[in-house]
Amino acid sequence: MRNVHLPHRFWLVSGFAVSVISVVVNTLIIANFNDDKIELQRKHTYAKDRLLEVSAMLYQAEAKFDTYKVLHHLAYVNMPAERASDARDDAMYMLEAYLSKAYGAASNVPAIDVLETETNEMGDEIDALMKIREIVQRAQAEKDPAKVDAIIKEVDAIDSDFEGKTELGKRLRKIREVSEIETTTDTWLDWELAFLPTLKELREKTVATIRSQKAEVESLEKQIADIDGRSDLANYVGIALQMLGLMLVLGESIKGPNSSRDGA
Repeated sequence: MRNVHLPHRFWLVSGFAVSVISVVVNTLIIANFNDDKIELQRKHTYAKDRLLEVSAMLYQAEAKFDTYKVLHHLAYVNMPAERASDARDDAMYMLEAYLSKAYGAASNVPAIDVLETETNEMGDEIDALMKIREIVQRAQAEKDPAKVDAIIKEVDAIDSDFEGKTELGKRLRKIREVSEIETTTDTWLDWELAFLPTLKELREKTVATIRSQKAEVESLEKQIADIDGRSDLANYVGIALQMLGLMLVLGESIKGPNSSRDGA
């Protein structure tokens, strides 16, 4: 029984083909893995940046709240009623700043979006304040009491109930309304009872946001590690195929073209 020997050229071509195919396929696979990895790294960087920004906003909010508490307690110090009222007003504005920062962190809203919204929403308020200032100046310049009363009444015609222009603006305005407890409560106990529900809600949303962001970062890190593993495996397979092709070519080259006809 005669052994069947494949031609010498067949092994050379086969080895060369295996090497070329492995290089082409491996290059395409690695390129695809690299594209996926770049996209995941971009998402991972963004998720980590958002987590850091939430942390920074929380620190800023706590700083505002600490300042607010100082002003809040200052209003209860024995001082003229007019000065106490000023302290309460300052405390209310500081509490508004805290609420905006805390809401942004709890809702995972970028700090720049909160700042931009507040700046834009402030436009109507500034316009209204400028009109009120003009009315007051006219009233101060007027000598007739009847005309002064008529001028002052123009203030009532100015719409002081400003609605937010955007959805975020409306939500920020609503959360800042909580600061009115500074003027509607008389004791620390009343203040706590009025403010604790809002504080509890903000804390719970903040914890949920942080956990969600951390889970997203960990998930992306696992996906990146998985792609690295598959990319390494593809590299190993590609190298093995290239070595196989090289062995086929070298083996047939060493044996020579006449070896395939031995035993014929």
